[in-house]
Order: sequence, then structure tokens, then C-alpha cells
Amino acid sequence: MRRTPNGYGSVTRLPGHRDRPWAARVSITAADGSVHRRYIGYAKTREEALMMLSDYKRQPWQVNRETLTFADLYQHWLQEKGPGLSKPTLAKAKTSYGWCSDLYGVRYMDLRSGAMQRVVDECPRGYQTKTGIVTLFGHLDRYAYEIDVISKMYSQVVTLRDLDVPDSDRQPFTPEERKKLWDRRADLRVQVVLIYIYTGWRLMELLNMRPEDIDLEAWTMKGGEKTKSGKNRVVPIWTGIRPFVTRILQEDPGEYFIHRPDGKHWIGPRFHEDFWNPLMEELGMDHTPHEARHTFETMLDNAGVDQKCKDLLMGHKSKDIGTRVYTHKTLDQLRDAVERLKS
Repeated sequence: MRRTPNGYGSVTRLPGHRDRPWAARVSITAADGSVHRRYIGYAKTREEALMMLSDYKRQPWQVNRETLTFADLYQHWLQEKGPGLSKPTLAKAKTSYGWCSDLYGVRYMDLRSGAMQRVVDECPRGYQTKTGIVTLFGHLDRYAYEIDVISKMYSQVVTLRDLDVPDSDRQPFTPEERKKLWDRRADLRVQVVLIYIYTGWRLMELLNMRPEDIDLEAWTMKGGEKTKSGKNRVVPIWTGIRPFVTRILQEDPGEYFIHRPDGKHWIGPRFHEDFWNPLMEELGMDHTPHEARHTFETMLDNAGVDQKCKDLLMGHKSKDIGTRVYTHKTLDQLRDAVERLKS
């Protein structure tokens, strides 16, 4: 008997005397990773059930639209739109979905802004996590509107309370704090912080970097994802942190340059909770990874590095169109700029 491909779904004959004994079903993965079977319809023959499964896979939103739940829509959106999203965006969406468990069983057609707002307000995490939840609501509402599940996008009126918005002032690591880090540079965790400070990568740009993106002969890192100007940029590795980069690559190799103790990929929220925040508390400091990037920019500025080099190193879009082309600043010039940094 022909079987359906793995991950495609299945067709099974139900016991007893039934008018439509053949059932088509698919597997739905919940936020906690558990897998549940969901029946999408019943048919008189196996062939009809297979056709039903095929139609579902081709256009899943056309099946049981009237009973489509929040969890169902999320799975369809993930299947339909997920392949076109960047890894950081997809990871953030999956994390945000985990905070929406109260809505999983709600029929999406019945979902209103009040229920969405409660999820945001009652989330015990901070501004970034709540922003991710609001962003996910927007993704799902636009998708639901696109496939005619809803006629009004209630997520547009969901807001972050003023109390949730953090102070926009970014405080770089002070010279005294940097000295404290250098005094503890034997600690591998501190080495990771120093790599963030002296390369200027965004949080996920460095966490998504793979060993093959690092050239120990040319002493460069290649990465960047957030903006057009930031993608595929090259940052020379400052002499002072080269031993740290080498140590990680040689003594603690993994699929990703910076990875979890179990070798798996770090997701931003987990990196904050399990790595960065505990270390900052232990050091008596209060900084975010983005403030490490801000420190890099500040040090470049204090060292007198010109704006063209700073834009290329930071992945910023320069106001001068002539500075947007990488070849206008050679790698040697960027390396000279980085070598002006001090510990």
C-alpha cells in the first residue's frame, strides 16, 4: 500500500461502521515541541481522503476555516511564510509564539484586540519580548487577512504600555569596566563579551556566525543580516582579541562560532537569560549586547576613525552615496582603523 511522504500527513481507516471511514490527518507541532495529530476531514474512500490531504497541503487555509484556531493559523503561516523569513526573524517569531499559549485554542475569527493586549500586558518579560509578541500578532493578522479568515486586523491597535518602553539612552562600557573585563580575560565568557565590544556585531549577527565565516589568515570576520548595508560586511579582527577567537575555534568548535554549552545554536532571548544577564550581574555591570556594539562605535569615534570607515565597519548606510561601495575603502584601511582601538 502506498504511503504518504514523511511530514506530509497520513490517511487512516477508522474502526466501526461509518459512512466515511477514511480520515485524513496532519501533525501539528506546538510551541513546546510536542507533536499532536489533527484530523482535517473524513471520506468514503482512501482515494478521497488522499485528495483531501493533498488539497490541504496545497492550500491549508481552505480547510476548516470556520474552526481555524490561533495555533492552526500559526502553523499554516509558518509553513507558508516561514521559508521567506530570515533566521533571526523566524527564531523571534517562534519564541514569541511560546508566550501566546492562552490563545492557542481560540478560533481566530473570534480573536479581538483585547485578548491580544492581555497577552502582551501579562507577559512577565521586558520590552524586547513584548515587542516580539506584537510583531507576531501583526504577521498572523496580515496572513489571516490575506487568506480571507478575517476582515479587520485587530493587532493594529495592540500597543506597548509606556512603562514597557526602556530608556533609549545607550551607555557604552566605561574604560574602568573594560579594564575589569580585561583583568578577567582568562574567563571564556568574558572573552565572548570582549569579542562583542571589539567587533561591533549585532547580537544575532555574531550568534549566527559560523566558523567558516572567520578567516584566521586574513584575520577577518564576515557576516551581517539586518540591513542591506550591513549584510556580508567584513570586519577585521583587532589584534587584542585574536587569541580569544582562536581559542574558541580550536578548543570549543561547533556548528556556530558562539554556541550554547550543549553545542546548539543560541536564540537571542536564551542568550540574554542564560549567558549575558547572569554574567553582567556577576561582574556588577548593567549592559546589553547592543551596548557592546555602541561601545565599539564610540571607541572608533574617539580614535578619530573617519565616517566612511565607521559606516563600513558598523554596517550603517552612509549619507554619502560614494561611501556605500566596499571597494572604496580597502581592507587594509579598515584594518588600520580597527588597530587604533585600545584595551
